[in-house]
Amino acid sequence: MKLTKYSIVGLGLLISVAVLGNQSVEAAEASAGSSKANFELQAGDDTTIPELLDPEIQPPTLNKGPLSLDSVSSFNFPTKKLGSEAKAPLEATPVEGTKLGLQVTDSRGQDLGWNLKVSATAFETADKSLTLKGAVMTIPKGKLTTEDGVDPLLTPTAFKVDLSATATSI
Repeated sequence: MKLTKYSIVGLGLLISVAVLGNQSVEAAEASAGSSKANFELQAGDDTTIPELLDPEIQPPTLNKGPLSLDSVSSFNFPTKKLGSEAKAPLEATPVEGTKLGLQVTDSRGQDLGWNLKVSATAFETADKSLTLKGAVMTIPKGKLTTEDGVDPLLTPTAFKVDLSATATSI
């Protein structure tokens, strides 16, 4: 396990004391000092299943490791009638009682980034006798949330995805 070490050198703070009178102001500079603080940042545990931040995103994957896909929601597409109604994109909706989403945990401690991609096989009947052709199945753009204390500049970007056999960043 690679350890990443950081050192913080505190800058001395100048402390000013001001005494306010009727119409005069006096300021005196106190003293300045500095200190040194050290800490050690270790990568996450490879044996622990990360806690789900939003338990409504189901089912959990039970994946372990410092970079893991923790949950991926199951979803359905709405029923459409053949004809003009079927030409509209079919947008994914969550299974009843759950929330559409996924969770990724990155506890590697190295700010290396990651990219999650999604692809789909052909939509076909259970007996594989019929295949749905020409339909556009869409997973809407998600709203990203992070655990408290995570730098918002490190939050990934979410994308709307039209499902296909080609892996596409979500």
